This record gives sequence, C-alpha cells and structure tokens, in this order.
Amino acid sequence: MNKKNMFRMLLLVFIAAMFLTDIVHMLIGAADLSGSYHQRAINVAFRSAFGVFELIMIGIMIYFIRKYPARRVRLLSLLFFHVVGVLVIPMGTRNFSLMALSFPWPQTLLPFDLATPHPVFIASLVIGFIVIPLITVLRGRKAFCGYVCPLGGFYSESLGRLFNPKPGRLKWLQRFGPPFYYLLMVGALAVLLVFPRMLDSLRTVHKLFFFATSQVLYFVVGIPLIGARSYCTHVCPLGYEIGWFVKIKNRLKNKRRAIG
Repeated sequence: MNKKNMFRMLLLVFIAAMFLTDIVHMLIGAADLSGSYHQRAINVAFRSAFGVFELIMIGIMIYFIRKYPARRVRLLSLLFFHVVGVLVIPMGTRNFSLMALSFPWPQTLLPFDLATPHPVFIASLVIGFIVIPLITVLRGRKAFCGYVCPLGGFYSESLGRLFNPKPGRLKWLQRFGPPFYYLLMVGALAVLLVFPRMLDSLRTVHKLFFFATSQVLYFVVGIPLIGARSYCTHVCPLGYEIGWFVKIKNRLKNKRRAIG
C-alpha cells in the first residue's frame, strides 16, 4: 500500500471514529444525561477531533491552492468562506447559531432555532431567499456552489480531491435524492409557519437527517465511492433549488433568442 492510499485509509478511519463519537454524544443527550461527566467528556473528544479534522482539511486545501494555480482564486474563495463562516465567527463568538448565515434554508432549519438572534434570522432568510437566487441568476450555478459553499464546495475541493472513484454510481440517488430532500425542507417550513410549536421536534428530526446525509453519507460513503461532488449531486436541497433557477434563466434566454 503506497503512502497516498495509507493516508486516505487512515483519514477515513479517523472520520468514521469522529462521527461515532458524535453518535454517542447524541445518544447520551437523548438518554437525559445532559451535563453529566460522560457527556462533557464525549463533547470534548468530538470537538477536539473536529478541530483536528478541520486543520487537516485546511492543510489539504492550501496544498491544492499551491499545486493548481489555475484554480487558485476559486479555492481561496472557498477556503475563506468556510473558515470564516464555520470556524472563526461561531467559535470566536461562542454562538454556533451564527452558522445560520452559512447554512440557510433549504439547506438547514438552523435559522429558525430559538437560539438564533433575530438579526441573524433575518439575514439568513435574505441570503437563502434573495442573495443566493440573485447571484445564481446573474452569475450561474458556479457563483455559489463553486466559490462560496462551505459544505459541498469546500470539502469536495479538499477531501474530495484525494479520491477518484468510478463515475456513474447510485444514479437513482442522484435522480431522487435532491428533490426528495428539498420537498422535505419545504414541508418542514410549511409546518413551522402553521405550527411554530413543533420547532423542537422538527429540529431534532432534521439534525439526525442532516447528520446522516450531509456528514456520514457524504464523507464516509459519498466521496470515496461516488465522487467529490457527491453531496452536491446526490443530496443537497440548496443545489437542487439553484438548479431550478438556472433552468428558469436558460428558458428565459431561449425565449429572448426566439423572439429576437
């Protein structure tokens, strides 16, 4: 086994162990052991592992920035938005609800958390419902997905570049996964608008679903077996929405050409 394969294997084992720690943390929380020694210890272990993981990903991204000058601007942009939105702002303020700015609806329900400050809630809605659609219409799909996205965009250009699986796997998931996830998020939003008291239940369900799809499925299964952009093509509800805006833009262009 060469060094590259060994590194990839060890990295996958580390990621799996990190997620296993998170699962234990969630189970302890569900068992009503909040504040116990075991929960505090698991919480410290997960945060430490996540910190190491992020340092590795940043290191890989810097390596690719130096190696591929043609992609340097895009990679620097992804690195900036990931580090600022996922690490600097939440950890610097010790308020992880601020991640709603980086993960707006329909990607998550985080903006609707009671812990999310009202200005952040409004800003997240503006980003999700106005800013992202606007830059998509003006600059195309790659404007957000290729230069800003702190999840699929960043990790596909760091961890994803270490793997080169055969294309064409799980076509059924690529076809049905994103629209199914998007419909779930639309349904969750509708329920919140009509029954706001169900927020806690919906957030609990969504956290588990987000953990299963955007973390375990993406990092442990998607990237090694499907490809770097597996989350974007097979899961992401925001990417699905962006795709619709691109289709609408193209249809309007075709109509203008037909009229002209």
